[in-house]
Amino acid sequence: MDDTMDFGSLSAEDAPMIGSPAEVPTEPRRYLADLIGLGSALTLCLFVLIANVTNHYALSRLDILTFYIPWYEHLGDRLRHFDIPGWLPFTMSGVPFAGDPQSGWGYLPAMISFAIAPSNTGYVIYLIFHMVLACAGAYLFARIIGMGVAGAVMVAIAFSMGNL
Repeated sequence: MDDTMDFGSLSAEDAPMIGSPAEVPTEPRRYLADLIGLGSALTLCLFVLIANVTNHYALSRLDILTFYIPWYEHLGDRLRHFDIPGWLPFTMSGVPFAGDPQSGWGYLPAMISFAIAPSNTGYVIYLIFHMVLACAGAYLFARIIGMGVAGAVMVAIAFSMGNL
C-alpha cells in the first residue's frame, strides 16, 4: 500500500481555506451581534480611559506634561489664530516647529483636537479619538479575518488597552 497522497485529484472546492475572510453577515441578528460586540468593547475601553484620565494616570506617564501637551497647545493656539507655527520660542531657547515630526503639525487629530479645545481637554479628546480608532479597527480586523464576535471583542480590548 502506498502512503503517499495524490493532491492533483483535489479540486479548488475541496481544498481547505486557511485564513479565509469571514462571510458577510446577511441576517439582521448577525449585524445586531456585531453592534453589541463592538459597543461593549468600546464601552469598556472608554470606561478604562475615563478612569485613567480622572486620576491623571494618563497625563503623568512619560513626558506628556513636559513635552507633548505644551507643543500641542502651541499648535492649537497658532491654528486658532490661522497661523502656521514655524517656530516654538518657549522651549530650549526656541526650536523649529513645523518641520519637527513630533510637533503634531500635519497630524490631523492633534491639529483638530487642540485647535478646538485647549490643553488637558484637547488631550482627552485626542486620547478618546485614538482609543475609539484602535478599538473599532481591531474589532473590524478580527471579524474580517474570520474570528467570532466574542473573539473580536477580546482582540479589540487587548489591542486598545494593551498599553494602559
